[in-house]
Amino acid sequence: MGWSAVPGWAALRGYRRAWLRPDLLAALSLWAVLVPQAFAYAQLAGLPAASGLYTALGAMVGYALFGGTRLLNVGPESSVAVVVAGVLATVAGREQPAVAALLALLIAGFLLIGYVARAGVVMRLLSTPVLTVTWLVPAW
Repeated sequence: MGWSAVPGWAALRGYRRAWLRPDLLAALSLWAVLVPQAFAYAQLAGLPAASGLYTALGAMVGYALFGGTRLLNVGPESSVAVVVAGVLATVAGREQPAVAALLALLIAGFLLIGYVARAGVVMRLLSTPVLTVTWLVPAW
C-alpha cells in the first residue's frame, strides 16, 4: 500500500494554482459554519467546547488525505453528538474526555479497516435498496 492508497496525496500533486483562491474562500466559509457547530455539538455531548474543534479539525485533515472527492463538506453531526453523549452518560465525569477520545480513535480505526478492505462497495450495494424503499414508503 503506497502513496496511491492516499487519494489526497494524488490530488495535492495535481493541484492547480487557479484553484487556490476559490478553495481558500470555500475554506473560510466552511470554517465560519464549522467552529460554532463543533463547539455546540461538543457541549451537547457533555464535553468541553474546544474538544469539538480539535475533533472536527482532525476529521477534516483525515478526509483531505483519504477522502474520494475535493467537493465535500465534512464536519460534526448532531446524531454523532447524541450517540457520544449516550456513551459518556455511563462514565464518571473526570474520565469523559479520555473515553470520548478513545471512542473517536476506535471509530477511526474501524473506518480505516473499512477503507483498506474496500468496504465502500458494501455500502453502495446496500444504500440503493434503502434509498429506493425510502422513496416508495409514504410519509405518515
